[in-house]
Amino acid sequence: MTPDTYRAAIAALNLSQRAAARVIGVNERTSRTYAAHGVPEKHSAWVRDKLAAYQTSQWAETFSLMTKASEQEGEDQ
Repeated sequence: MTPDTYRAAIAALNLSQRAAARVIGVNERTSRTYAAHGVPEKHSAWVRDKLAAYQTSQWAETFSLMTKASEQEGEDQ
């Protein structure tokens, strides 16, 4: 994964390099290295999977909040 791809992926998820490190499960220095030099080929699939899982969990959380808000509106009417 190139540095540009890594930076674009974490930006699309609204993550800082520090937050991305927590999501991926690496230290902050490693995340900064990925942003500067790219993710080594042997780790690329793992990093993509971690970021995809985070994206899915964020979508699920957002959907849950939207559903709860919609249900509240229905009860209020």
